[in-house]
Amino acid sequence: MLTYELLLYPAANPLGVVSVLTAFNFPVAVYGWNFALSLAAGNATIWKPSETTPLCAVAVTKIITQVLEKNGVPGAVSALVTGDKYTGAAITESKDVDLGQYLDALLRNSNLNLDSSLIHR
Repeated sequence: MLTYELLLYPAANPLGVVSVLTAFNFPVAVYGWNFALSLAAGNATIWKPSETTPLCAVAVTKIITQVLEKNGVPGAVSALVTGDKYTGAAITESKDVDLGQYLDALLRNSNLNLDSSLIHR
C-alpha cells in the first residue's frame, strides 16, 4: 500500500491595486468582503462608496487604517476616494488599477458604458 504526504502552502498572488465600488444599500459589508480577500492576496485596495454613503466609508476606513498601522502595515493599503459616478468611472478606467470589483447595477444606473462587473487588466 502506497502512502503519500501532501503539504499545501497558501501563496499570495498579488495583482497590485484593486478597486471596489459599492452601492448605497450595502456599502460596508461588500467592501469588507472584498478588502479582506484583496489584503490576503497582498494587494492595496481603493474603495469608492456610493456618493450617498460617504460618512460610513470615512468611519470604516479610519478604523481599518488604525488597525493596519498598529500591525505594521501602512494605512494607505486601504485607500478611500469619494465622489460621483464620474469619479467611479475614472477609477475603473484607470490603467493604474489592476482589478476592479463592482456591481453591474451600479453600471446600469450610471450610463457610463462600462461592460463588466469584474475587470482584470
